[in-house]
Amino acid sequence: MEDGMIVETRTIFDHLDLLRQAGYRFFPSLAPETLIPGPTTQDGLLFDEYEDSQTEQTMQLVEDMLFEGLNSYEEEGLEGMEMNQYWHDDFMWYGPAGIGTTRGIDGFQDFHQGPFLKAFADREVGHHDARIAEGQYCASTGWPAVIGTHVGDGWLGLPATGKSADMRVIDVWRREGDLLAENWVFIDMIDLLNQLGVDVFDRLQNYPESVRRFLP
Repeated sequence: MEDGMIVETRTIFDHLDLLRQAGYRFFPSLAPETLIPGPTTQDGLLFDEYEDSQTEQTMQLVEDMLFEGLNSYEEEGLEGMEMNQYWHDDFMWYGPAGIGTTRGIDGFQDFHQGPFLKAFADREVGHHDARIAEGQYCASTGWPAVIGTHVGDGWLGLPATGKSADMRVIDVWRREGDLLAENWVFIDMIDLLNQLGVDVFDRLQNYPESVRRFLP
């Protein structure tokens, strides 16, 4: 933004999910892969102004979750992060193709966060500090958002490569009451996989036998 006007925008297209819908599966996802819905409250388009206190509450909750909850993993482990202070019991986490969608804190930790932290044990937040909020919604990005070394086997079915990687990530959250109820997570999976030595488009074009076609 410059002088209150938009001068640059960045967009992540989930090409991996487009290929999934076309019938090509590259990686075994632990969680279900589905078409990602909009907010369950059907109020994702904000036409009204909100009280500053509502916006501030949303921003504070997200920042507390990021810096006091998620970042406490190194000292406390998954259980020690106490995500129940920030997330509803049936919290919905909508991830990109290859990772999938999870429900609840246990679902998130079992099917995404645990395997991801095993794969990138030294992960650190990079420049994930461009953050805006309005009413009950908050969005955060900044590239690279996460940096780490691929040292653990199994994530996306891949063996550890030992390669350093950075991740382009955009998060959007919806607050409901005093807790977060939904989180949409956009990750440039094509770019991340390229850094790990997997060229999805090259594999699709030149090695079609390595891609499982699952439509009739």
